[in-house]
Amino acid sequence: MDNIFFSVIMPNYNNEKYLDKSINSILKQDFKNFEFIFIDDLSTDNSVEKAKEICKNYSNTHIIIPNHKVWNGGGRNIGAAAAKGQYLIFLDSDDWFADTHFFSVLYNHIINNSYPDLIRLTFDLLTNTNEILHIPLQEKTIKELVDSCFVACWTKVLKKEKFVPFPENTLMEDVVQHIAICDTISNFTILDDIISVIYNKQNVNSCSAQENEHLQNGKWKSSMFRYYADLYDLQLTHDYCEDHRQRRLRDAKANIDAGLAIQ
Repeated sequence: MDNIFFSVIMPNYNNEKYLDKSINSILKQDFKNFEFIFIDDLSTDNSVEKAKEICKNYSNTHIIIPNHKVWNGGGRNIGAAAAKGQYLIFLDSDDWFADTHFFSVLYNHIINNSYPDLIRLTFDLLTNTNEILHIPLQEKTIKELVDSCFVACWTKVLKKEKFVPFPENTLMEDVVQHIAICDTISNFTILDDIISVIYNKQNVNSCSAQENEHLQNGKWKSSMFRYYADLYDLQLTHDYCEDHRQRRLRDAKANIDAGLAIQ
């Protein structure tokens, strides 16, 4: 496919249970000018076989299997490097798009707003008790955007030329990349007339789940030190991004000093 508009990038590790819903929420979109890139991070379940089965009748899909552990940040970087679309969309493999018209609405929003650098996405949060909470996003300036607590990459659609690689070998890749992206873009819009993503908090095996004690006590601790180092090394242009980096550094240092491993 030439002149691809969207590249949808999905890293995965052991989320076979959710792949039907997640991948099909992409492939069933009524806007068809996109490619889907699935990167599997050495899953030990049947994720790869499941993804191949779901994607077998679609020519715009790519399944990438690295030969070593890359974690979410590395998987997204691999996907972004392979992407041919004008805009990058990230989706975690246990979340899904809420509406089959989403890509069409997003495309029209981009055209009508003169191709912004970044589009902010509102989302719904699915709780452990099956309650759905709507999360509106109302930032008006890039300073407000960088200061937001909603930093996940799937809350943003990004021009490929504005992409900044994620930190790798860590579970805390989103924050550093969010700051770097905010330092790179010149403008953004908010798409608030359609619910974009269902953020699934029911997956207890998610890297971000508090219930995942192995990750909390293991990888989270090493990730905190890497997170501090990544923040420390981050070179920024704008004062509002540098101010935010300094605040994050202080918080990270306090957590390390207290022996904590929380984001």
